[in-house]
Formats: sequence, C-alpha cells, structure tokens
Amino acid sequence: MKVYKFSEAAKSQMRKQLSTSILLTVLLFIISIGLLVTKSDFYGRLVLAFALIGLILTITIIKKVRRLNEAAYIKLFKDKIEINNNVDEKSKTFYFKDIKSSTLSKKGIGFYVGQKDYRIITSFLEKSEIDELWKVFSKHR
Repeated sequence: MKVYKFSEAAKSQMRKQLSTSILLTVLLFIISIGLLVTKSDFYGRLVLAFALIGLILTITIIKKVRRLNEAAYIKLFKDKIEINNNVDEKSKTFYFKDIKSSTLSKKGIGFYVGQKDYRIITSFLEKSEIDELWKVFSKHR
C-alpha cells in the first residue's frame, strides 16, 4: 500500500481560507454589535444572523484543516485505489478492473468508472507523486 498525503500548497490554501473566514466572522459580529447599539435593530439582527452562519462555516473549516494534516489524499493498493477529497469523512474506493479509461490533463488525472467520470486533482499532490500515479493509471486503461 502506498499513501499520498495532501501537499503543502493544499494545506496552506486551506489555512488561508480559515483565516479569511475567521476575520470575516469577527467583522460581522463587530458590525452587528455596532448596529444594535445605535438602535438599528433590523439591520443589527440581520447582520447577526449572517455572523452566526459565518461562525458555523468557520467551525466546519477548522475541522477540515485539523483533519487535513493527518488525512491521506490517496491510498494505492494492489487492486484498488481510495481517494479522499477533504470534504467527506468517508473516502471513495475504486477497483482498477472497473476503470474504463484515464487521461492526464492540467487539472488532474481523470478516469471513467461506469458512466461517471472522476478526477484526482493534481494541485493536492507533489509533481513526483503525480508522475507515479499516472504510471499506475496508464497501465490500467
């Protein structure tokens, strides 16, 4: 079994997303408090509702960033491959015998299983790992 982790570029992108989310949520809370103090109840409550939605999204992103540090993006077995897309808790498993065709593009490694197409996003991997994976997928076309 070979395990491919998320690249440092993917991790830094998620950290930037987290910091932006935290800053926007704090800003919305400050604006809502200011509106409620100045007796603009309707707009204060409206902005407070957006702040609460932002807080929920921020907590979700924090969970993703923590999980991203220890999660494996791809696990390559002898006869199957597991792909984790950093959004779902469960990874998807594909058997090489079910893959009909595969292509390599700038966006990633695309492959067809049944009627659906899937993609391994190459920005989550290092260049050497992309080359190793393409060797495996080119064998199973």
